[in-house]
Amino acid sequence: MERDSVEYRYLFSIVMAVYKVEEYLEEAIDSVISQTLDFEKHIQLILVNDGSPDNSESICLNYQQEYPNNIVYIHKENGGVSSARNEGLKYVQGKYVNFLDSDDKFSKETLKNVFNFFEKNNKEVDVVSIPLIFFDAKSGNHILNYKYNSSKVVDVFSEYRFIQLQIGSSFIKSTYFQKIRFNENMKYAEDAEVLHKIILEKGTLGVLKEGVYFYRRRPDNSSAIQMSEHKKEWYNEYLKNFSLGVVDYSKRKLGFVSKYTQYLVMYDLQWRLKLESRPSVLEEQELYEFYELLSATLSNIEDSIILEMPNMNLYLKNDVLLKKYKEKPRKVYLKDDIRLYINNNYINSLKNQKVTLDFISMDNNILSIEGHFGSLFDKDEVKIEIKINNSFYELTNVDREEKNLYSLGKVIKTFKGFIRTFDLRDLEETNLINFYVSSDQNHRVPIGLHMGKFSNISNFRNSYYSAGDWILLYKNNGLQLKKKSSQFDKLKTELSYLYSIYSSKEIGSKKAIIARNIHFLFKALYKKEIWLFMDRQHKADDNAEHLFKYSQTQKDRIKKIFVINENSSDYSRMKKIGKVIPFGSYRHKIMVLITKNIISSHAEDWVFNPFNSMSKYYRNLMNSNFIFLQHGIMHNDLSSWLNKYNKNIKLFTTTTEREYEAILNGKYTYDRNVVKLLGLTRYDNLYNYANDSNKSKKQILISPTWRNHLVTHLNQSNGERKYSKTFKHSEYFSMYNNLINDARLNEMANKLGYSIIFLPHPNIRQQIEDFDINDNIQISFGDDGYQKLLVESSLLVTDFSSLAFDFAYLRKPVIYFQFDENHIAPDYFSYEQDGFGPVFNTYEETVNSIIEHMKNNCNLDMTYLDRINQFYTFNDNQNCKRVYEEIKKL
Repeated sequence: MERDSVEYRYLFSIVMAVYKVEEYLEEAIDSVISQTLDFEKHIQLILVNDGSPDNSESICLNYQQEYPNNIVYIHKENGGVSSARNEGLKYVQGKYVNFLDSDDKFSKETLKNVFNFFEKNNKEVDVVSIPLIFFDAKSGNHILNYKYNSSKVVDVFSEYRFIQLQIGSSFIKSTYFQKIRFNENMKYAEDAEVLHKIILEKGTLGVLKEGVYFYRRRPDNSSAIQMSEHKKEWYNEYLKNFSLGVVDYSKRKLGFVSKYTQYLVMYDLQWRLKLESRPSVLEEQELYEFYELLSATLSNIEDSIILEMPNMNLYLKNDVLLKKYKEKPRKVYLKDDIRLYINNNYINSLKNQKVTLDFISMDNNILSIEGHFGSLFDKDEVKIEIKINNSFYELTNVDREEKNLYSLGKVIKTFKGFIRTFDLRDLEETNLINFYVSSDQNHRVPIGLHMGKFSNISNFRNSYYSAGDWILLYKNNGLQLKKKSSQFDKLKTELSYLYSIYSSKEIGSKKAIIARNIHFLFKALYKKEIWLFMDRQHKADDNAEHLFKYSQTQKDRIKKIFVINENSSDYSRMKKIGKVIPFGSYRHKIMVLITKNIISSHAEDWVFNPFNSMSKYYRNLMNSNFIFLQHGIMHNDLSSWLNKYNKNIKLFTTTTEREYEAILNGKYTYDRNVVKLLGLTRYDNLYNYANDSNKSKKQILISPTWRNHLVTHLNQSNGERKYSKTFKHSEYFSMYNNLINDARLNEMANKLGYSIIFLPHPNIRQQIEDFDINDNIQISFGDDGYQKLLVESSLLVTDFSSLAFDFAYLRKPVIYFQFDENHIAPDYFSYEQDGFGPVFNTYEETVNSIIEHMKNNCNLDMTYLDRINQFYTFNDNQNCKRVYEEIKKL
């Protein structure tokens, strides 16, 4: 394949397929032009416009005019990335070829270092790869970057884990493309297929650590890779063309399936197997075919390759082997262990497993321990026992369905939950507590412990939990329960724990020692009960604020404090109501350790755990009650997030009977002692306006909820998100930008004297500059209060927002504009059957309905009025009173 005597016009030809990348294209091109290797002397850039409908062509032409000797511009009809790359290959004049994606970029030294590596190792290697590092919506190293500990040429038959799939971070001798082209019938892994063919020629790969391929992860998940699981071609066609295709090629080329090929196939296959849900794009017959193709693929992969996959958990590996052999694991009983084997492959040992303790409490002389056990052992075949001193105690089973693990819609692992209580008065003064698991034949095996985030103890050495007359310590992978013999026992235990923290020299250890000491000082000084109130980190004006206002009218010996970011516009306003401390401040963190109740309208972990991963030092001090006021009426199934084992809510307020029953009977795992029908506290204020028609204006409020995949990640410290460049290319943006600028809508509003207000969700606020704002539209961020907007508006247009429940509470009409599917799993509430207004899936229907409502003075249809009257349990201004009194009972 090589022709060293050939003279090349350039050292490198960069072929770049261009499609819908106007936001990123300049950044990609500039990273090539700005290389330390002279661009005008040594680099050819071939821009192939694959029928891009945006402004990409103009950008390409501008660069071509500036560098006519280096940049080739090609325009073609849309045919896909392989078609574009094949077209670009016709114009290659460089010694080495690369296919930089048009939304990615190189580090400045990349091409210079790649060239030097090639020249040094030219006869040994045909492909050189560089590290891939994520940027934009994701940061950090790609998981295959372990290849780059040093720059070298590797033998892929012996170092088969050094796989290369991504062609943008690969540089290839151009001579190979005299015969090889990308398969235009392949939608996925077409680049990995080409690389596989070339690398198998010599069986080598150059790995160069002195270079970086910056790989963009888009905030809106709009790249081809990020959208792939929603495409049929990602499944059956992929298995046929790539997985089985490269297996067949290796057999034809080498006479066997190389371990390099096996590892390559298994690595890329795992992303399909990791999907929890059944692929909705596949029909039943297609799903059956997928499993047949999967079985054929797995038959060509050795068990050892499956078992050494570093990015697959043991449960998924076990499931893959079960699919391959269609047999249950075989048990082998040893003296102090039980081992599992599949096809003579050792896969699991009972001795190496751990029991997770989710909750430990000592109240009213009762020790309660609740937890769960995983492992590859069938939950119905194992028995968990607690050994206290010399006695064994069986446990009561608890359903832990919320922990089930899934692959492609099928359960691949269930967990055994358990609970056990002991009367402390029946125990000795010193007790050693250990856990044992047995499977069949009553073969007891001692196993270790993992402490859950609500267990009051961490796995840190000498961590302890003290309550009443007892101290429980974590020691030697077990627990030690001791009765205090004097008032100094707890002090001795604390000093021992502080010494363990100090001697660990771990991150945060010194701060933890200081904070724990301050905590004990504050605990002694503060005689009053303390309650902390919070809405968002940077925003009040929700249920916590309303309850906080009410609490100021209650003359009790409770110190009430509101927590909010000091930079928030609400900070100074809240200070006029009561005591306020900055979110994330040292004082806030100390208060979390001494408060009795944390009361919030939100349930993210930062509400009750401002320490993040450093909470391991404070586990026994973080024992306040978490009261969840809710952000709105819950009508979707959020049990996977809000269940007891993930949030440990001590008072879960609800507003309607249907919501109450849905949470109580759902998978949230709370009982009637926790879930209470009390009402949203902010509704007290709404009630006062409910029958006051004088407050309402001729005003249309457009306020959709947000979409997680369209925005950047939340900064946990300040509650803000960075601007997303791709948001304005989404259907969501297009629909609502068109709606607020619709000529018919604006004309009718002007004619009938209506104003239109657009209220973006707080998580969309950073994108407001994308919207085209005309003179008829007012933009609001709710800075004057959401309730003021609701009260003054005559009609609400939304999609899935819980704001509709507040608006309907005022007995006003709602229009649901649902052009896409609900991004959260529905629960008991059907918009069509239970909603408070008409539901439309099309833009035209929505516009026409808004106009009709304006013409009819935004009157509420009796059908929807009846639904509203039946839906709400409380129609009074006593919600704050009910909630406040319930909190005092805790």
